[in-house]
Amino acid sequence: MTIKPMCDKPKIMIVDDDDVQINIFEKFVGELDVECISANSGFEALKKAKENNLAMAVVDVSMPKMDGYETVMKMREDGKNKHLPIIFYSAVYSENYYAQKGLETGAVDFIQKPINPKILHEKIKVFLNIYEQNQKRIELINQLEDTNKKLNDEIEQRKVIEEKLREAKEQAEESERLKTAFLSNMSHEIRTPMNAIIGFSDLLVKGGLSTKQQNEFIEIINSNTYSLLNLINDIIDISKIESGLLVIKKTECKLNKILEQLKIYFEKELEKLNKNHIKIFVDKVKDEDFILKTDPLRLKQVLNNLIGNAVKFTDNGSISFGYKIIDNKIEFFVKDTGIGIKSKQMEIVFQRFMQIENNNTKLYGGTGLGLAISKNLVELLGGKMWVESEENKETIFHFTIPLEEVTEISEIEKEKEVEVNNYNWKDKKILIVEDVESNFWFVREALRKTHVKIKWAKDGNEAIDICKNDDEIDLVLMDIQLPIVDGYHATRVIKKHRKDLKIIAQTAYAMPGEREKSLQAGCDEYLGKPIRVKDLLRMVNRFIDN
Repeated sequence: MTIKPMCDKPKIMIVDDDDVQINIFEKFVGELDVECISANSGFEALKKAKENNLAMAVVDVSMPKMDGYETVMKMREDGKNKHLPIIFYSAVYSENYYAQKGLETGAVDFIQKPINPKILHEKIKVFLNIYEQNQKRIELINQLEDTNKKLNDEIEQRKVIEEKLREAKEQAEESERLKTAFLSNMSHEIRTPMNAIIGFSDLLVKGGLSTKQQNEFIEIINSNTYSLLNLINDIIDISKIESGLLVIKKTECKLNKILEQLKIYFEKELEKLNKNHIKIFVDKVKDEDFILKTDPLRLKQVLNNLIGNAVKFTDNGSISFGYKIIDNKIEFFVKDTGIGIKSKQMEIVFQRFMQIENNNTKLYGGTGLGLAISKNLVELLGGKMWVESEENKETIFHFTIPLEEVTEISEIEKEKEVEVNNYNWKDKKILIVEDVESNFWFVREALRKTHVKIKWAKDGNEAIDICKNDDEIDLVLMDIQLPIVDGYHATRVIKKHRKDLKIIAQTAYAMPGEREKSLQAGCDEYLGKPIRVKDLLRMVNRFIDN
């Protein structure tokens, strides 16, 4: 606490009921550089002592109503005057008894009238000197307190800076550790399927294999190719999520059909992993025609991640998944009897690049992105995700999404449900605009069994010329990244001449907004690469017969 010093000019209070004595006193101290304050009674003295910071007081003992002794004792009750130097003086009381009584009340001296001016002058100078020394001491204390406060502030600031530096260092180390772990995981996750793809491709090239072996090797290559694609999609998704670019596209879907498809798929996965003894159960509360409005792609992605983890971490027992309706929400669950999650890992299980370990240090693989992506997707869908687990016993993941029930599915979604095995477009002609030869070969072979006529343009200008000069073109499959003229510009030009010609954009661009950008350029639909044959055929079928 800072001590307040008195004013620059010391204040001396004279207390006497006689104005003549006050005037005499003021003359005595006139040579000193002080301010005189007078009071004609004890009551006035108390008031002025409260209002002023005094250097000292000279008090007459004999005063009506309240004598000097009582006045001083009451002054002492005020904390700031507790140690104020006070000199009593009196013409009536001259015995030692009265002087002793004055000193007992806290006075520093007792003088008798008539007052010797020189003696009073010198005594006041002594106390003023003490006052000045005290003022210097107060000033020094204040300076020390200010310096101490500044030092404490600097120490606190240094502590804050050191704490921030420590946190930054820990974050940098954690970031470096995560980056190293991520690169290590990516290397493993990329090289593992690539090893199978390259290895079995070499075996197929060498020949000498039976038809059964060839089909088995092709299935292995296909499976590992999709593993690589899932890895790339995970990396793209987490990037979209962190940059706020992932877009939710809600549409109608048959929820129970999605669950049944997932059950069939993972039963086959368990068979491939030689885990046929593990049973999968689905818990549904609505009838088979229950239609939900949500983003079916992202919902399936979340369930696929959770059930995939359950398959990975479960060696015995069972896996069950399903949903229940709670008010205006659907609560999904995925339960397994696998290795469980340690309590200390429960807090980090949804963080990026974090992977569950068991006591036997078994490596389960994966990027460590699936749960982080799933949690973020659920939140984008308007729900939340949490987990319950008991180590070596069971794990249950829960998540909710809003219940948006509809009564009828849209025509486009109905088209997606229709499976056509034999397409016949022998009277149709399709222009494939693609600068990469291998991509053209793929689309050509995917369309071969439909008997459709095919033309090939290797750049945007060539595509424009063909569409202008060949009225038999029924549909254009337009790559976007093309030499000379890109697919967007080519589409705009073609549509100016043939506005009814259907154009489907094909692109490897994965960022959100690509579909909208394609539609704005005039394309009628959009297919993202890599393209699945059944998706290509289904989309071409939507437009080529119309």
